Amino acid sequence: MSARWPKRCAICCVTRQKDKSSCWPAWSAQPSSRGRKLPERQWQCTRRRWVSEPEPSSAAKVWVVVVNWNGREDTLTCLASIMRSTLRPVHILVVDNGSMDDSVQAIRTCHPTVEVLEAGENLGFGRANNLGAERFLDDPSATHLFLLNNDATVAENTLERMVNAMGQNRWIGAVVPKIYYMDSPRRLWYAGGTIDWRQGSALHRGIDQEDIGQFDDARLVSFATGCGLLLGRAAVEQVGLFDPRYFFFGEDVDLSLRLLQAGYAILYCPDAVIWHKVGYSARRWGGAFTYYHMTRNRLLTMRKHACWHHWVQFGFYFPLLWGWQAVKAVARDEDFDVWWGIWRGVWDFAAGRFERREP
Repeated sequence: MSARWPKRCAICCVTRQKDKSSCWPAWSAQPSSRGRKLPERQWQCTRRRWVSEPEPSSAAKVWVVVVNWNGREDTLTCLASIMRSTLRPVHILVVDNGSMDDSVQAIRTCHPTVEVLEAGENLGFGRANNLGAERFLDDPSATHLFLLNNDATVAENTLERMVNAMGQNRWIGAVVPKIYYMDSPRRLWYAGGTIDWRQGSALHRGIDQEDIGQFDDARLVSFATGCGLLLGRAAVEQVGLFDPRYFFFGEDVDLSLRLLQAGYAILYCPDAVIWHKVGYSARRWGGAFTYYHMTRNRLLTMRKHACWHHWVQFGFYFPLLWGWQAVKAVARDEDFDVWWGIWRGVWDFAAGRFERREP
């Protein structure tokens, strides 16, 4: 597919790269996640989403949504970091998934300006965020939706820098920050990500590396983690948020693929920083529950988005990987819980059962 290059390339203005392979006509003509090119009409529409000047962050009306489930202290710390932001959100909403640790009262006492929406039960990460997104869309003046894990904290200028990055290009649907481990403030957990079709999941760029500036380049990525994710209103209205069938794990992979299929780009913004308590939720649930949902949800992602050559990679690599994980679990004296979780995940996927389930 041929394309005439504009005088000024929008993505190069963000990434400061001169290589045309990073520019938006090449991006919009890339194969979709199913291996099909975008149709000509959609491609032409995408290549016109181009602005020469950034939109001021002062015009942004940001909603922040945080999901809490029995994480009172983490959530209070998270909210305190948001309150220190240089760009103050117009609304902060905490969706509480039926906590039993007095989280709701503590949040209302310590942060009276924060709205708490009580779900009454554990809806999971995806469905709880969807409730917040519905409230966000009910506000016609809201322009951006920021999803943040309750076990994460943000730097003071993180929100402002993410909004500024999105404002430079109207067709950028999502912006993701650089994320460090909470207990090791210079060790990277996420510096952008890519879809890994071998596992039906995603890979984090730079994970476990010490940050010495090697990932300080803004760039387009194919995976946006739900740990800290800024979405534009147009993207939320067109694409929606999380598939409710993903109770735990994998919902952000699916959302990333749907954003790309709709013609939106995902931008990694290294100037925006978050610290995250990695693995805290998984440790609370336990191995069998975690591996059950990881298995079932990765199979669901493959069914929704993979083409035949992705299935070839997945069919060879996935059984080897999960078999090795199960062997290691038995070696750690975890009995056969992980084996059972993996097997039950495959079985329930085949049977079409996607509700929350104790394996």
